[in-house]
Order: sequence, then C-alpha cells, then structure tokens
Amino acid sequence: DTGLHVQTHGVRTNGVRLPDIPSIYGLLGGAAYQAPKEHPSAATDEYLRWIAGLGYTDVAGPIIGDRNKAAIIPMPYRFEVGRAGLSSDHSLDAFTIQEAIRQVRRQKQPFAMWIRLHGSHDPYVVPAPWDTLYRASDLPMPPYRPGEYETKPARAKRAWQAQGADQLSDEQIRTILAHYYGMVSYADHLVGKFLMALHSAG
Repeated sequence: DTGLHVQTHGVRTNGVRLPDIPSIYGLLGGAAYQAPKEHPSAATDEYLRWIAGLGYTDVAGPIIGDRNKAAIIPMPYRFEVGRAGLSSDHSLDAFTIQEAIRQVRRQKQPFAMWIRLHGSHDPYVVPAPWDTLYRASDLPMPPYRPGEYETKPARAKRAWQAQGADQLSDEQIRTILAHYYGMVSYADHLVGKFLMALHSAG
C-alpha cells in the first residue's frame, strides 16, 4: 500500500500498519476520492454464510469448498491441488467480484477500489472447468539446475523442504502448474467481468 520495498520499511508479515508512512489510500482520500483507509481483508465469513445458504455442506474452507464435491489430487506437497467442490459462480473470487460490481454501481463520486482475489495462490484448487483448461503433460518443466538450492538462503531451503516440494516428481510439478495456470485464467476471466461492468457503469 506504501509502494515501498520490504527492505525500506522492515515489515515482513501481513496486517502490520505503518501510520507514519504515506499510503496510496491516504493520498487518494486526500484528493476527494472515496477510498478504503487501509488494505481491506477478504470478507471470508460473509462468503461462507452465502455458500451455506446455497446448500453447500462440509465446507473445508473458502477455497476448497465442499469436500464431498472436491477432487483433491494426492501428492506429498503441503498444499492441496485439484478441483474445488463448488461451481465457478460460487467461488470466493466470484463472490468478491460480484460484491465489487455492486459497489461500483452504487458509486456517486470518484473512487478507488482494492479487489482482493485469492488466485493464483496456494492451495492450487480451482473450480471446473478451469482445473482442466491446461493439460499437465503438455507443459514444459520450469528451468532447474542441479544443486541450485544449495546457494539459497537457509530460510528458503527450509520452506522448500517443509512444503514437501523437494519430494515432487516431474509429473506432479506439471500437475501443480496446470492448476496454477487454470487459476490465472480464471482470475483473468473474473477481472474481465469486472471491467465490463465498470465500463457499463460509465
């Protein structure tokens, strides 16, 4: 929100306020824009109530959705990979875009809006048909040089091993990539939906 690198302000976790450093929200608010006062959090509780009203049960969380309907692919990776147990119109990101469009249609003055989408981010779980948009076997492996992690900081190596990433086969890495790319395309689709609504609102 400040436009500064972590090396400048020293904050390395989310949710830490920096009251003495100007933020984009403060600058916009001072220029008569309607803008949030800080980086907004996702309305997860509100979303979970919404999908419960749609009949989803055994909801594991806002990303995976209904575990009875999800298709999670077994692998040694720490984060889930697979198809979400909800439709693409009922995901957290779809809900977020719907709420953003409603806010745009209510605006009467210049405004700034922060739209926080989950994808593409772990867990790599995305609703159909976006989970099969890319074929894993068609994807090239990321460039890798044997021993390259030996030169990384200890923190990076510990995280890599704690996630089980050092145990993944080439096929599993391609499967993760296929779902990751599906999440990117899904997010692109939702952003396009928002931009069309923004254009229609004038």
